[in-house]
Amino acid sequence: MSEPVLMDRFARKVDYLRMSVTDRCDFRCVYCMAEEMTFLPRQQILSLEEILQVAERFVALGTRKIRLTGGEPLVRAGVVGLCEKIAALPGLVVETWMLVPLALIWLAINPTAVSVQPEFWTTTQAIWLAAAGPVTLVPLVCFNAAARHLPFTTLGFLQYVAPTLVLLLAVLLYGEHLTTSTLITFAFIWAGLAIYSVDIWLKSRGRH
Repeated sequence: MSEPVLMDRFARKVDYLRMSVTDRCDFRCVYCMAEEMTFLPRQQILSLEEILQVAERFVALGTRKIRLTGGEPLVRAGVVGLCEKIAALPGLVVETWMLVPLALIWLAINPTAVSVQPEFWTTTQAIWLAAAGPVTLVPLVCFNAAARHLPFTTLGFLQYVAPTLVLLLAVLLYGEHLTTSTLITFAFIWAGLAIYSVDIWLKSRGRH
């Protein structure tokens, strides 16, 4: 017995989901909401973790597209991290297979490329190149699985720290030159990290 398929009144399969992350908005567009609005109490709104769980269930049931709506979604703190987690739900396999046709086309129009020559695939370089696939994929799969279980505050903190780790690797391990523009960019990142950390610390003190 086949599973029921959700169809609209034009007999089109519904494989998308719209989820409102907030009913709040900075504007009062006349076609959308009244000048004086009564918003839902925050405790009645799904947490970001709960929204992610809903998205996971629908993706598992065949949903291919998820739209986040509001209100204005960007006024919801942490919505960017939510978008990243939802975007990662279908997994890396689909993204990889989407690149396969492009790679084949590139090989077809570049018959003289080194990687097209049969003798290339017997070299040490080819072996290392092939090994780069699982070496890159495994950490990404692990991150994808772990990110679903991390609090958004922790995930946001790690995303601030990651660029700094890359900078340290580039300068200390690979000896790359640190330009003034790069230093200014990371100064902003570090300032943001400091503000973010202090804010979390103050909020944690307020709970005690």
